[in-house]
Amino acid sequence: MTLSQQRLVLDAVIVSLVLSAQGKACQAFDLAIATGIVLMSNDTCAELSEVLLRSKFVGVAYRR
Repeated sequence: MTLSQQRLVLDAVIVSLVLSAQGKACQAFDLAIATGIVLMSNDTCAELSEVLLRSKFVGVAYRR
């Protein structure tokens, strides 16, 4: 990482990203990783895991 790279925090958009390979969430993530460093807190990771393990999401997530 260089000091000139942007540090970007993505929160709620992550669920949309995991569920679909298309759309604004995916475009935002692709731009973020191409232009900077994506940061996520441990709390956000835990919440994401909890949300994606809900029965309505099982087997739905898109795999990149």
